[in-house]
Order: sequence, then C-alpha cells, then structure tokens
Amino acid sequence: MTTGYTRVIGAAVTDVGEQEAYGQRLLRRARRSALAESWSA
Repeated sequence: MTTGYTRVIGAAVTDVGEQEAYGQRLLRRARRSALAESWSA
C-alpha cells in the first residue's frame, strides 16, 4: 500500500517538474521572439 502511495507522489512530482520545464521553455521562446521584434522595429 505504501509503495503505491509513494509511486503516486513520485509521478505527481515528476509531472510538476515537466510542467515547470515546459513553462520555462515557453517563457524563453516568448522572450526571444519579443527581442527579435524589438530589433526589427
């Protein structure tokens, strides 16, 4: 029973980590495109 519980927690933690990495990637991409727009303007 405890093993299943820790497995669920581990899955949730890795899911949160992946979401954070995805958010950082989106932020970086948005910042890069904003920089490119300011350069072309």
